Formats: sequence, C-alpha cells, structure tokens
Amino acid sequence: MTDLPPNMQARRAIEDRAVQLGTERRDLSGRLEANTYAIMQLLRDTEGTGVTYDYLAHLTGVSRQTLYRWRDEVAMKLQPGETAAEMLSKRTPEGHFLHYKG
Repeated sequence: MTDLPPNMQARRAIEDRAVQLGTERRDLSGRLEANTYAIMQLLRDTEGTGVTYDYLAHLTGVSRQTLYRWRDEVAMKLQPGETAAEMLSKRTPEGHFLHYKG
C-alpha cells in the first residue's frame, strides 16, 4: 500500500476493517444460534428438577418470557435424541420449513 494515494489507503483500511468486522459478526451470529439451541434443549431437562424458569433466566441471561416461549414453541416438541437445530431445520417436501417462526 505504499504507492497508493492517501485517500486510497484510507479507503483500503476501511474496507479491510469492514471485512474483519463482518467475519466476526457472522461468527458471533453462529455462536449465538448454537447457544440458543442449547438453551432450548436444556429447557426439556429442567422438568422435575426444581430449577425454576426465573432462576434459569438469571443464569442464562435470557428473559423468563423468552424461556417460556422457547419451551412452548420448541423444547417440548423435541423428539428423544433430537436437537433443537435438527427440529427447526425440518422441511416439507416442497422445501418449506415445518416450524417457521418468522
């Protein structure tokens, strides 16, 4: 970059930083999705343990209302051995999601 004019160097620096931030954002988004699925799966395991949703909300940093919504929409519909990611990825023969929550 030594032979580039200053305005081109500045532009290149911004582009490089934007690419780096975009990569980090995609990684974080994937990790957040995986974490959400793991919490949904955990909800199924709390039945009969004495762990309240209030306490679980405190421990996970997710609102109690969100935990109840996830429980009703996903956690209690999981088949034995099925992950939340697998359940939410199921599609009809036409290719539409079975459990679309848009």
